[in-house]
Amino acid sequence: MASFLRSLVLTVKPEVVAAAGVSAEARRVVEEAQRANGAGKLVALADGQPVRGRIDMLLCAAGHEAKLRAALPQVSEHGVVLLHDREAALALEREGLLSVVLLPTSQPLVLAQRKKPGAPASGRQE
Repeated sequence: MASFLRSLVLTVKPEVVAAAGVSAEARRVVEEAQRANGAGKLVALADGQPVRGRIDMLLCAAGHEAKLRAALPQVSEHGVVLLHDREAALALEREGLLSVVLLPTSQPLVLAQRKKPGAPASGRQE
């Protein structure tokens, strides 16, 4: 998982990565990849505190759906959302807020992007 996250950060080159409930190892991997990119910062999402400015990559562990929902409007048009909560991701997709790809990994992993306002909700069948 660490190598996937590192590759994603090295490829996408996010200026701002926001994280909710992610491990210390994941934070370390993001920071190292940002240093290799020559730029970027990692910010922690806190309960009840709004995110200021644009988010280029949003990382969210399972059980942090409220923080995810609060930060989602700040995710840039081409921003990447990486989640460990399949059910929350599918709910957000049904609501028309995310477009998701369910990755076949041993731990639930979802790669997503924020949908543009007014985009149709998913007709995905489960």
